[in-house]
Amino acid sequence: MKKKISREESTKTLNTLIELFPNTFFNNDKEKTKPLKCGIRHEILAQYPEYFDKNVLRVAMGFYCSRKHYFKSVLTNTSRVDLEGKLCGEITEENKVNALKGIEEINKRFADTNEKVKPEKSKKTSKNTKQGELVGEVAKNDKCLAQDRLDRRNKPEKSTILTEPTPIEVIEPMQPTEEKIKSTKLVLKKKTVAPTAKVTIAKVESSPSPIKATNDNVAIAKSLKVTLVVEPASIPVIDSTGMKKVTLTIQVANTDIQITVDLSAKSYRKAIGSIEELGTDGCNAILQGSMKQYGTIDDAGLVVQPKKTASSE
Repeated sequence: MKKKISREESTKTLNTLIELFPNTFFNNDKEKTKPLKCGIRHEILAQYPEYFDKNVLRVAMGFYCSRKHYFKSVLTNTSRVDLEGKLCGEITEENKVNALKGIEEINKRFADTNEKVKPEKSKKTSKNTKQGELVGEVAKNDKCLAQDRLDRRNKPEKSTILTEPTPIEVIEPMQPTEEKIKSTKLVLKKKTVAPTAKVTIAKVESSPSPIKATNDNVAIAKSLKVTLVVEPASIPVIDSTGMKKVTLTIQVANTDIQITVDLSAKSYRKAIGSIEELGTDGCNAILQGSMKQYGTIDDAGLVVQPKKTASSE
C-alpha cells in the first residue's frame, strides 16, 4: 500500500526546489513562472538523490504544474526552461490545448463549489424564519395571558358602605402600589448586584502571575534546519574514495564559532567537481542540514550553484 503524501511534505519539497533552483522554480510569482523542461524531475533526482524522495517530488511537482498561473505561462510562452533557467524545448499546440483544458477544469471546480454553498445558506435562512415565527407566536400568547391577568387584578372590588351617619368610606383590599413595586425591585436589584461588583473589582486589582506569562512565551520546535553559505575556495580537497561521510570543521567569519559537519561523501565529491569546473569565483556553495546538538550539523548536503551574471539575466 502506497504511503499517502501529506501537504506539509509536498510544501517542504517545493520550498527546497525554489531554494536550490532560483532561476527555474518560483513561489506564486505569475510573471516569472515558466514552463518546465520535459523530464526535469528525473534530472533533479539524478543530481540530488539525498535531498528528495521520488514519490514526494512527483506529488510536489504535480501540484506546481497544475496551478492556474502555470497553465497561463504555457499559453504565453514558446519555450521551456531547464534547471539553470535557460531556454530549452518548445511549447507545442497540443501543450496549449491541454493548458486551456486545465484552466477550464479549475474554473469549473470553483463554480461548483460556490453552487454547493448557496443552497446550504438558503436552508439555514428558512430554518431561522420558522424558528422566528414560532417564537413570535409564543410571545403573542404570553402577552395575551399577561393582559388578561392584569385586567382581572385591576377589576374594582365591591365596596362596603357604613350605615352610620358618617362620611361614606370605601374599604379597599391591601394591594401594593406601582411605586412600592418599583422600589422593592430596586432594593432587590441592589442586593443582588452589589456582591458581584465587589468580586469583579477584587479580580481586576489582583496582579497576574509573572511565571505564567513567561511560560506562555515559550514555543517548541521539532527540528532545527541550518543553511550555511560557504566560501568555495575554503573547502578542503579530501580523498573520500570508499567513504560514506566526510567530516568538516567550519569557522564562521569574524566570530569564534566553529561547527562540525557530517557531510555526505557523494554530495562532497560532486561539489568539489563543480567547484573545479566553475572556478572558486564563479560559483556559490550552500550547505544544509539538521542541528540536533549545538555546534554539530548532521545529515548535511553540499550544493554548488553557478553565480548569476549580467548576460544570463
